[in-house]
Amino acid sequence: MMMMMMIRMMMMMMMMMMMMMMMMMMMMMIRHCQEGTFWLLKCNSRSSSSIAEVLVVVVVVVVVVVVVVVVVVVVVVVVVGVIVVVVVVVVVVVVVVVVVVVVVVVVVKETVYFIIMAIIWYEVRYNDVDDDDDDDDDDDDDDDDDDDNDDDDDNDNDVDDDTNSNNNSNNIVISTGLLATCHKLGFSKWQGGGCLCYYKAKLTSYHHPDPYFTYFSIALPYKREGIT
Repeated sequence: MMMMMMIRMMMMMMMMMMMMMMMMMMMMMIRHCQEGTFWLLKCNSRSSSSIAEVLVVVVVVVVVVVVVVVVVVVVVVVVVGVIVVVVVVVVVVVVVVVVVVVVVVVVVKETVYFIIMAIIWYEVRYNDVDDDDDDDDDDDDDDDDDDDNDDDDDNDNDVDDDTNSNNNSNNIVISTGLLATCHKLGFSKWQGGGCLCYYKAKLTSYHHPDPYFTYFSIALPYKREGIT
């Protein structure tokens, strides 16, 4: 009798430890997903923000369902006290955790980066062509007047350009993770319709006022020619 009680207590402790570990893993994955889709990829695109919100909600729902199922199974095991049920529950929990890890880390991380990249590229490439053409005309006019301007005027124009670029949809604040994905996908430069990613140092990011935060931007090829 005492042996059965000890076995039952050990099983309960093991299940509780597994639950705690699984909840910690889920919280870490949720945090990683939120950082990857909300804050680090926060930009001026409403479409990408909507996708990020939907994905985070889906992950949270999956975590809640898994936790509820595990709690119910633990209660059943404690009440029934059958060792076979414990073994089955352990196997099921391990399989569920593995599946969730694979889905969140592999599918969500890679797919969301690619989808958001595609959405940003589409919006920048096709929705702002007219504005970019006008800007190009203005740039041509500025080039004609460069000889008449002194160094102070040039510096002022550079500041204005940087200020306007922060409000322009062609300059979208993204993260180092998206830049790495951009390079990994072979979009380090424009080749048959890709994205141009370049580094701009000491500029403020969208959600953090620290001037030393890294700032990355996607721009049209004819708008940012010569920038590497």
